[in-house]
Amino acid sequence: MPKKRARAAPGGGGIVPVQCADKATEAELAPPQAHWASQKRCEKVVICGPAHVGKSSLVSNILVRSAPWSAVYICHGCPATKEYDLVDHTRFDWSDATPEWWAEQSAKFGGGPIAVVTDDYAYADASKKARSNLYAFVQHGCSHLNLTSIMVAHSWTQLTPRLRRQAGTVFLFNTGLGGQDAVPYIARSLGLTAARLTAALATCESRFSFVCMHGDPPAGRPQIHRDCEVAIA
Repeated sequence: MPKKRARAAPGGGGIVPVQCADKATEAELAPPQAHWASQKRCEKVVICGPAHVGKSSLVSNILVRSAPWSAVYICHGCPATKEYDLVDHTRFDWSDATPEWWAEQSAKFGGGPIAVVTDDYAYADASKKARSNLYAFVQHGCSHLNLTSIMVAHSWTQLTPRLRRQAGTVFLFNTGLGGQDAVPYIARSLGLTAARLTAALATCESRFSFVCMHGDPPAGRPQIHRDCEVAIA
């Protein structure tokens, strides 16, 4: 008769945490500032809203509130844009941003936190190579190379399903959702009820207002809040 397995110590469970050299601890992942726009290191942020509501301004605020950064990289679908001229950054293209390239960029800055912004980009129409690099980036690069992703889109469905599933924090502007029929679909994707998402969006006071939803909110921060200042139950 096999011996009875010893019971685990109270609260310890049967798994012993083993720290991995290329993954940060909880303390290292915490947002560097108390402001609700400050994002966790290695977070995958998505911002959705139509044109001219302030998406790029929100990105700039997130970058400032999540500083310090070792570097900021930006891929923009419009090469001539001046939206990020005030941000000290390096331009790149997803067709060239292989996992090996990101490893080189990380090593260049000693593994320090790097912000990666993708704005006004045709995610679904990208080349096979660019999509492959994007998927490797969100599935591996963020968590292993201390990269924080901020992806901007005009609508939730502009992102491919694989990118939507990776989102950890979503900023959603109330306007331009494609009608109320889109709300239940977006809510299911975010693990919310349609009623809860509808109620949250109803608190937006202007076209420049947005709700933020955390899949795993930082300590002391509500799961859903409006404009980075008003908690929503």
